[in-house]
Amino acid sequence: MYGPPGVDGGQPTGGKNKVRFQTMSDAQAVVAQGPSAVGDVIYGGRMGNTEPGDGYKYRGRGYIQITGKDMYKAIGDKIGVDLVKNPDLANDPDIAAKIVPAFFQLKLGKRKPSDLEDIDKVNSLVGSASESSRTKRKELAASYQKQDLGAQLDSSSVQNKDLKKSDNSGTVLVNNTTNIVAQSGPSSTIVANKVNDKPAILQGN
Repeated sequence: MYGPPGVDGGQPTGGKNKVRFQTMSDAQAVVAQGPSAVGDVIYGGRMGNTEPGDGYKYRGRGYIQITGKDMYKAIGDKIGVDLVKNPDLANDPDIAAKIVPAFFQLKLGKRKPSDLEDIDKVNSLVGSASESSRTKRKELAASYQKQDLGAQLDSSSVQNKDLKKSDNSGTVLVNNTTNIVAQSGPSSTIVANKVNDKPAILQGN
């Protein structure tokens, strides 16, 4: 993926990765030096990686495969975990689960949250992938939407949207120890995912 297009193992035509190996043997020579050497060649000097070894130290981890010291710092600040000093924490399942929404909050920018319903836009936010990988992701997304859980999440999303549009000003109590959102106002009860260990009060609509 970091060789020139058209050579064995090189990136596809139109690929945007900077060429770092001219031949497969060049790449194999670096691989023979070990993971740290590979990380420095691929990720060194960018993405906030400034010190020798940073490329490997801040390699892809977690469900979303965050990469680079800058992203580890930004995500860590957002979820309240020092991932720069403790990058392996990104592989902890509980922390990895918190990283995913924080990642998309950072990456969405001026885009709309509804863009996350488009697998092609999600792929562009997550990062480049081979054509076969993109196809597989789309197949998985389509399959997931057909599952009962996907239908439940869709229903929850619609109900939440309707609640936000309501003119009622009831107080919504979010009990994050369960999967139910109980509300004291006149609007209907909605379903939500557990997001943390503390209950939260949402005022207004």
